Amino acid sequence: MNRRHTTVADVLAYFGKDVSHLRNGFIFSPFRDENSPSFHISPSGRGWKDFGDGAGGGVLDLVIRLSGKDKREAMKILLEIEDNPKEYLNEVTPRVQSYKAINQPKIRIYSTGPLTSEWLLKYSSDRGIRKSIIEKYCTEVVVRPARAGGEFKSFIGFPNNDGGFVLRGCRGKRCTSSCPTFIDAQGRFTLEQSSNCISVFEGFFDFLSFVELYSDDSLMPVSDVCVLNSVVNKDKVLSHILSYDAVRLFLDNDKAGWDTAAFISKEARTHGIIVSDESATYGSWNDLNEYLMSRMK
Repeated sequence: MNRRHTTVADVLAYFGKDVSHLRNGFIFSPFRDENSPSFHISPSGRGWKDFGDGAGGGVLDLVIRLSGKDKREAMKILLEIEDNPKEYLNEVTPRVQSYKAINQPKIRIYSTGPLTSEWLLKYSSDRGIRKSIIEKYCTEVVVRPARAGGEFKSFIGFPNNDGGFVLRGCRGKRCTSSCPTFIDAQGRFTLEQSSNCISVFEGFFDFLSFVELYSDDSLMPVSDVCVLNSVVNKDKVLSHILSYDAVRLFLDNDKAGWDTAAFISKEARTHGIIVSDESATYGSWNDLNEYLMSRMK
C-alpha cells in the first residue's frame, strides 16, 4: 500500500476507532465522547480537523496524537499500516474516496485579494455594510468553473473554517466549500474561545449587519461568533457551541431558522447553557440584514 494512498480513516481504523458513521466528511471525534460529530475528514481523505478543540493536520499528525509517540515512532506505525493492509482498509478507503469524488469543487479559486471592485463594494453598501467593515472581514475572490473554458467571476468572499469561502455578489451565491465560520470577540477567524458567550448567525451578511448595528453599542455584550453559512451546518457547530456558558441566536424568521433555533436551544439548555433568541428584535423582517436595510430607508 503506497503511503500517498493512506487515509485518515485508515489510521483511525488501525487504532480501533469507529469510522462506520462517516457522513458528509464528519465522524464522531476519536478523542472524546460527543453527541454531534465534530471530526472532519477532508475530501482528499488525507487531512483532518477536530472542530471540538481546533486541532488538525495530516495522517502522520493523527498517528502522533493517537499513539502519543514522537514523530520517529509514529512514522514506524504509519509504515506498519501501509505495509500490512488489512480487510478494514479495503472497506474504509473506498468510502472516503467516494466522499472525495462527490465533493469535488464545482468552482476553483483563481485569485484572492483586497476588495477593490467598485460594483462589489456597491453591492455591500446597498446592503448597508460600510467599506471599513466589509474590508475587515471579507476579501475579493475570483473564481471560474472547474470545467475548462469557464468564465472568471468576482465575488465578496467570507472565509470559513475549511479554508474555503462563502461567496456573495451581484452574480448570486456560491461557495468553494460548505463549512461554518468561527470568529473570536476580537474579530479574528479562530476556534479559540475568548468569551463565555457565543452569538450564532445564519449568514455572513447577518453577522456584518450585527457589527454595523451594534459595534458601538456599549450595552450589547461582547461575544465570540459562529456563522453557520447554512442551517445544514447546525450539527457541525453544536459541540463547539456547547462549550460556552451562554448562546445568543440571530437566525432567520422562517421555518428553517426557527427549526435551527429550536434544535440549538434544546441541546444548549440540556447542558445548562443560557440561551437568548434575539430574532424578536427584527421580528417583522426575515433576517438582520433586511432589518438593517429597512433602517437605511
